[in-house]
Amino acid sequence: MSDKFRGAGVLRFLTPRRALVLDLSGSTTRESATGWSTATDVDFVQLRLGHRWYRPIHDRIVQHVTVGASFARSVVEHTVTTVEGLEGKTAQQANSGGAYADLGAAWLVTPHLSLGAAWTADVSYKRASTDASGEGVQLLDQRVRSWNANAGSVSLRLNLYF
Repeated sequence: MSDKFRGAGVLRFLTPRRALVLDLSGSTTRESATGWSTATDVDFVQLRLGHRWYRPIHDRIVQHVTVGASFARSVVEHTVTTVEGLEGKTAQQANSGGAYADLGAAWLVTPHLSLGAAWTADVSYKRASTDASGEGVQLLDQRVRSWNANAGSVSLRLNLYF
């Protein structure tokens, strides 16, 4: 079973051309298989807080630039049970925080609806841990810290304004 919540956001306009941004996204995946009994659980959540500036570029078309901070957490748990009943488990956890920026445009279809796209880039610091055990014996205890940079991703956006 895969349950993906792509995301939702809230804008709080400070002026007609400036807004605070709060975005939340996440997903949950549960998988299992027969033969050797395997189960995998994956949980992910991301929170982004930022400031957005708007600029009209044509009739009912606006450009926007957003900068802000992002925070994410992911947990992956994998269990394998053999036909003989031996069990092995792996657990991975990661926390990250960093900065992001996006550049986009939106077509204001109505005063309450816009369609648009944005390009986003980010940099983050990540702390991750992996623990593995088999039949109650610790096999792996690994801690990793890393810097990550994403040079860009494109998203299509539908915005409702209340």
